[in-house]
Amino acid sequence: MVSGLISLALGLAGAGCKSSGGMGGFINGGASGSVGGSNGSNNDASSNKDTGGGSDAVAASLGCGMAAPADPPPVADNHNYQKFTISVTAATMSSYATSSATSFDRLYYVRLPDNYDPSKPYRVIYLGPGCGAAQDITPASRKGFPFDTDAIATDAKSNAILVQMEQGFYNPATYNSATCMPNGAGTATTACQYCFDDWADISASSPIPDAPDKMAMEKASFDALHKKIESTYCVDKNRQFFTGYSSGGWLAQQLGCWFPDVLRAQGNVTGGLPPVLKANVLGANDYCVQHPIAGFLIHNNPDGSNSFQGSVDGASRLFALNACTGSFVAPPKPTDAIPDGLEEYSITGVPNTNSFRCVRYTTCPATAPIVFCVSTDSQHTDTQAARAVPGFWEFFTQF
Repeated sequence: MVSGLISLALGLAGAGCKSSGGMGGFINGGASGSVGGSNGSNNDASSNKDTGGGSDAVAASLGCGMAAPADPPPVADNHNYQKFTISVTAATMSSYATSSATSFDRLYYVRLPDNYDPSKPYRVIYLGPGCGAAQDITPASRKGFPFDTDAIATDAKSNAILVQMEQGFYNPATYNSATCMPNGAGTATTACQYCFDDWADISASSPIPDAPDKMAMEKASFDALHKKIESTYCVDKNRQFFTGYSSGGWLAQQLGCWFPDVLRAQGNVTGGLPPVLKANVLGANDYCVQHPIAGFLIHNNPDGSNSFQGSVDGASRLFALNACTGSFVAPPKPTDAIPDGLEEYSITGVPNTNSFRCVRYTTCPATAPIVFCVSTDSQHTDTQAARAVPGFWEFFTQF
């Protein structure tokens, strides 16, 4: 089910990459506006599942009623994704201080649900891969999480638009060899690898590289992308989601900060909250939009590439943002006692064990739940895919 993805992740896991990573996650969001449902935590002891949020009204996008693009045709060897290009004018972290905003072409890939109906508003899941070579080089191995083939989350392939985001050819991984082939050329073993402009290496004391005249790269890119998807396909704007792995996991925290009024929920496997965002959480210089967003986090403890604390910091930010009550507590290892304020959470088909366990924060509003799964058997390799995909899909479909 995930062998191709796991092999790609294993190839990158030991590389010590900048945002490290090997494969992807998901993403997308909804329209601005308040979320549905009533506040207050849900303590359904029979399932430990949050049932709030499902009363969000369907918000059909401008693309409803329009025929989906037939060109370029879906590629069977690429899991029936279509490849598109979008132009973005932005500044990268490395060029922000010295250069003006620049136009970049960004690639993205779209897989429509089976038997796509252009009059039916669909959920959208944006997928943010970890650092890696261009998708075209390894077409048979999806870099994004395999929502279209997962054996448990089988409903996703028929009921969600999947949009894989591609890292631009502007932010090379720090572990690239001096002889790697740039800009999407070469083979899986000779091509340069790239990361999202995820701010993983920006210090907490640095100015945030974003301004009206020079928008941050990933902020500008997603702003253009979600609007393009909404205007091209029939999207339920209140049910857009993002998932990311490694560098895409850092991106999940960025997009959850910038677009909580577009995304209904964010999900990450590894990654972390960029230090420059953490330093300003809920302060006078908080860069994030103050709007609740549901969150589902998965991280191995320990993780030699992306510190486990990075996801703890991300969960702590969501806890405050979502107006959860009481004090935030870090999620325990699977064999440790569960502290007050948390309760065990189960993913259908994915048992909690002595090496993997999920918990839910019990004092958060039912419309903005937070789930955190901790493993001790995965390090930074993405054996988590078989857990993340059904977990994320189940979490998203409650809304």
